[in-house]
Amino acid sequence: MTRYKLTGQAKCDVDDIVQYIALESSVDRAIDVYHKFREAFRTLGDMPGMGHFREDLLSGRYKFWSVYSYVIVYEWDVSPIRIIGVVHGARDLGAFLIGRLNWNRAADWGRAQYRWSWMFSECALILREYTQDEVIPSP
Repeated sequence: MTRYKLTGQAKCDVDDIVQYIALESSVDRAIDVYHKFREAFRTLGDMPGMGHFREDLLSGRYKFWSVYSYVIVYEWDVSPIRIIGVVHGARDLGAFLIGRLNWNRAADWGRAQYRWSWMFSECALILREYTQDEVIPSP
């Protein structure tokens, strides 16, 4: 059974982060970060109580967990857990979450479906490990 589910936007977040690292640093570094994210998702799925609350930003049904300088936002009281976003910790989390919780489902699905059509092959092959059943729409 899957321990976690990624929303379409969370998948795009990971794609964007990995793409940025691949272009600005190296493909090897991007692959390492990608694997750290996947490891964190699995760990959070195994122990959904990990992380901390930010009740100044969201209700207690969401928790936050850090991987390097990025923050994973997830709904922890559902099974499987639901990853709603991955964002750099220096960003304004309040603004990010307001936009995230008011997204357009159709636009997100279209973006997720065609996101990597142009990306160079080494990075794209790794990112395509995500399966369609790992991506769920946000409410």
